[in-house]
Amino acid sequence: MARETFNISFICRETKKNKLGLSPIIMTIIVNGERTQIQLPMKAKPEDFKAAMRGEGEKQIQEYCLEQRKRVDKVLTEMLKEDIPLTSANLKSALQNKGAGKIYTLADLFGEYLSIIEKRKGKDLSVDTYNRYVKTTKMFMDANSIKPDFPATKVNLSHLLNYQATLNSKLDVATSCNYLQKIKSIFKFGFETGRLSSNPAFGLKIDKGIKETILYLTEEELSRIENKAFSGRLQKVADIFLLSCYSGLSFADISSLEKEDFKTSPNGYIYAEKTRKKTGVKFVAIFLRNSKKILERYDYELPIITNQKTNEYLKEIGTICEISKGLHFHMARHTAASLLINHRPAIPNETIQKIMGWKDDRQLRHYAGIFNQTIFDDIGKAFGEKKPKPAIKNAEINKDIDDIEAFNKLLGITPDQGDLAD
Repeated sequence: MARETFNISFICRETKKNKLGLSPIIMTIIVNGERTQIQLPMKAKPEDFKAAMRGEGEKQIQEYCLEQRKRVDKVLTEMLKEDIPLTSANLKSALQNKGAGKIYTLADLFGEYLSIIEKRKGKDLSVDTYNRYVKTTKMFMDANSIKPDFPATKVNLSHLLNYQATLNSKLDVATSCNYLQKIKSIFKFGFETGRLSSNPAFGLKIDKGIKETILYLTEEELSRIENKAFSGRLQKVADIFLLSCYSGLSFADISSLEKEDFKTSPNGYIYAEKTRKKTGVKFVAIFLRNSKKILERYDYELPIITNQKTNEYLKEIGTICEISKGLHFHMARHTAASLLINHRPAIPNETIQKIMGWKDDRQLRHYAGIFNQTIFDDIGKAFGEKKPKPAIKNAEINKDIDDIEAFNKLLGITPDQGDLAD
């Protein structure tokens, strides 16, 4: 732990003189390099203050400053006893409130952080993301069997590691990492705002495991769903999934589309222009392939159900279509990105970025996969086509054998003598 430094000094601010020539006395407190100032009730003439600091003149000013030092020492003792982080901001607050104040609890920390990010809800922060922040605070307390009135200053790395172990035992790697990252952000906020003297999550390492291969549907797998006739609910889910494969829209974004959002471009393509629910980035989704047929089937009013139910039905669809990749809705977005990046002639990355609603085109590495056929075609164009060697016919093989036997006979070699190499 780093050594804590502490210092108190007093000045008389001459620039704040009143009509009587008196200036306020300012107490400056420095804790671990952080400075804060408190204007004290007492006022004095600047020259009298300077004399008092040299041990001359009126003792009243000296005694007053000494009294303030004792008051600071008393509050410091209370703060240490109550396990309140020693920061300049906390010390100033305690002095102005005439005491060390109440213990800073998890309820205080979580409540303060959530109230700040709640203002972003529906703007640059989705409702689902906000709800996950709320959920991670509750799960953290449940995992450690602690209540909201538990002092936030007493949370240490062991609490975080215990939470991590609990999540990993119940959730998949990606979801576990998501909740851990959020609780880590909250404790970092507490430390950086001076509420906590240290960040208990500083040493927490979030292992995202082995990076999974990008899962997307090939043209052949996509055609299985396109050409299959489903009944009732499965057909509706399949249609929405296909629309996402054709446009690249996430479940949240395709769910937000209203009938009036669909427009037709000058060259005849159906498109929708909005901002992404998750990031607030503007996108221009182009509905390609069989989109028009699907949209007209529902009169442009999409039959959306919950994400959870949609994924349940997609697993049924995957089984029916003999797709072994574990079909889920987000795979449609990966499929769309892969179809766009593999299209020939090539579509510029900037265009794909705009369609997908990415902040930059680096997301291509995460979302899109390169088809084998694309690799073969690109190499063929770059280095020329390689023609396969024609198969050797049996008649030609027999002719070669006859030629070898004739050659051996000419040299006087019989089959019993072996060949020339021997």
